[in-house]
Amino acid sequence: ISRILGGILRSAQAEGLVEKWKEKPERKPLLLRGARQVGKTTLVDIFSKDFESYVYLNLEIEENAKLFDSGKNINELITSIFFIGGQKINKTSSLLFIDEIQNSAQAVMMLRYFYEQAPWLYVISAGSLLENLEKKNISFPVGRVEYMAVRPFSFKEYAWANLGEDVYSAINSISIPEAYHSKLIKEFNTYTLIGGMPEVVSKFI
Repeated sequence: ISRILGGILRSAQAEGLVEKWKEKPERKPLLLRGARQVGKTTLVDIFSKDFESYVYLNLEIEENAKLFDSGKNINELITSIFFIGGQKINKTSSLLFIDEIQNSAQAVMMLRYFYEQAPWLYVISAGSLLENLEKKNISFPVGRVEYMAVRPFSFKEYAWANLGEDVYSAINSISIPEAYHSKLIKEFNTYTLIGGMPEVVSKFI
């Protein structure tokens, strides 16, 4: 399990990057972009362990999406979100994760106000169909959001999860040792068949 979770972090190119985002003095809401099932939610769930308060909203759920349709100001909205999430507001250690944000243009626009009026709150959002908003000519708050792409496993990451760190290190060496070559060719053929989606890799292993 730890190998798979580690592989998800590697595939997202996120090992340490989310932590660095957290430490930025001028931190902006972070938007994770990527296809479904590449590990966006898992990544944030792991990261959330560092916080005293954590609220997860999925905007495919009507009750969650309606929070952003009420016309509340930012402080009223945050109060409502933490009430619905059953969490106390902690102004030094609170994380809000807005998943499937493409389902609410209002939620996208509110990212600006999280940045400008509630900089104490750590906000991460994620979406798998963000082009739907672009087709509606709704843009993301320019200069007030940071982006990070989350992608499926590369072959190197698959090999790291399936065969271990020694093989991963060998692949990254200038010349691959002869003893590894035939094994890696076989593994690459397998990888081309199963692909790099984390759940599929996990079940295969």
